[in-house]
Amino acid sequence: MKEEYKIAIITGAGSGIGRDAALYLAQRGYCVYATMRREEHIHTLNAEAQEQGLGNLHVLPLDVTDEHQIDDVRDQIYGEQEQRFVSGAQPLLCLINNAGYGVVGASEELLLADYRNQMETNFFGAIAVSKAFLPVMRESQKGRIIQISSGFGRVGAPLMSAYNASKFALEGFSEALRYEMLPHNVFISLVEPGPVSTEFNRKITYDRPANSPYNDLYKRADVAASAGERVASTARDVTKIIEKICEARYPSLRYEVGIGGYLAKISSQFAPQDLVEGIYRFL
Repeated sequence: MKEEYKIAIITGAGSGIGRDAALYLAQRGYCVYATMRREEHIHTLNAEAQEQGLGNLHVLPLDVTDEHQIDDVRDQIYGEQEQRFVSGAQPLLCLINNAGYGVVGASEELLLADYRNQMETNFFGAIAVSKAFLPVMRESQKGRIIQISSGFGRVGAPLMSAYNASKFALEGFSEALRYEMLPHNVFISLVEPGPVSTEFNRKITYDRPANSPYNDLYKRADVAASAGERVASTARDVTKIIEKICEARYPSLRYEVGIGGYLAKISSQFAPQDLVEGIYRFL
């Protein structure tokens, strides 16, 4: 039997998880559309694809907060793949919403603009890209939408309120969307990593006021971040989960990655609130 043709569309593919997934899935035979904002990342990934002979890896510019650009990317992909979509053997379309960054800071000290910008990329961006590709998935009666969430989509943490809000929102949207799309054989899955050794940490905006009343909390967060790096997963760990979801006949709603991801699951499901508050009170 002829192998199913698979198309992977990845946002935030300029570095880290997205870049690793783009190269890996292309090596595995997927037709990959890797999208990203930064021009230097476009050149770098294009060069690596050419070096590896990956003619099935296509690199496109995309800012997920720009709805017109999202439509342009969708139209370009559909135009290039039109014959496959109108043929009897529909391709499996896998959308990986990976674009995102992290805002860190005490809630009192963050600006409303910090929260709005965080939500625009991490939450509304994922919604906009998902909506762009939902119609063809529904019509073809097959598809995967993979949301790269976080353990912070399960549990709140000090100094992470903006990032928490964006990932909690993404989790709620994705669960509701999954139930809407199940009758159409389209599966939405959440990938929830703990710490991951990627450039994502460099994309965390961290503006600590010099005389902050939360200085002790910032110092404890620095210690916790250093400890997290020692047990961090790799981008390839996350990529393997992405591949597992794409290949699964009935993917699950949630997939935890690494120690941090599993601890977030256990804490959200089983840890008494009094215990959690006691830990944060006396750390």
